[in-house]
Amino acid sequence: MIKCREKTTDCLYAGKVVRVGGKVREEVRQRAERELDLLRELVHPRVVTLVDAFNNEDRIVLVME
Repeated sequence: MIKCREKTTDCLYAGKVVRVGGKVREEVRQRAERELDLLRELVHPRVVTLVDAFNNEDRIVLVME
C-alpha cells in the first residue's frame, strides 16, 4: 500500500499497486481486474470504497479511501 494525495483537494487515499509483469502476467492481470470490478460494484459502509484506478502495461493501481 502507498499513500496517495489528490492535489486539488489535498485528500489522502490508499493506493494498492499490483504488478502484472513477468511469467504469470495474464493470470495476475485477470485477478486484479476482477478485484477492480468487484470494488466498483460494492457499496457498503464496512467495505473500502474504490476512488479511481490506473492501468498500464506493467501495473494496475487501485486508489481507495
